[in-house]
Amino acid sequence: MTEVDGTKRLEPQRFSTVANAGQRFTLKSGEKVPVVTGSYNHEDHTSQTQMTYLDVGWNFDSTLNATGDGAQLSMKAERSVVVPRGPGPAPTPDPAIRQSVLTGVVALTVGKPVMVGSMAVPDSTRHVEIEATIELMP
Repeated sequence: MTEVDGTKRLEPQRFSTVANAGQRFTLKSGEKVPVVTGSYNHEDHTSQTQMTYLDVGWNFDSTLNATGDGAQLSMKAERSVVVPRGPGPAPTPDPAIRQSVLTGVVALTVGKPVMVGSMAVPDSTRHVEIEATIELMP
């Protein structure tokens, strides 16, 4: 993945997995954000808060299938980020989550990068380009 601002290419991020043909593989990179899901009072009048955690960051879900001279990659790339809340009439402590999803199938040839897709970064001049490359393991 490479983030691009206008025409300037920023530092690329590289993720790699080892996959066998026909097997599904997933990769997650990010953090967990706490969200209050409820609270209740005990008989002794103390309050207990219940939390859940949302994954934010990058999630990749892919399946690689062998073809005659390379492979076919079925993939889903998902990016989620916490959106800062602005002032409003009834602010909530829960975070707003912005999500972008890219799904598709691409043909890969050993050693040749293929552009899988591009996602705009909202409220900026940036976008993220996602490439995939297949290499044979010795």
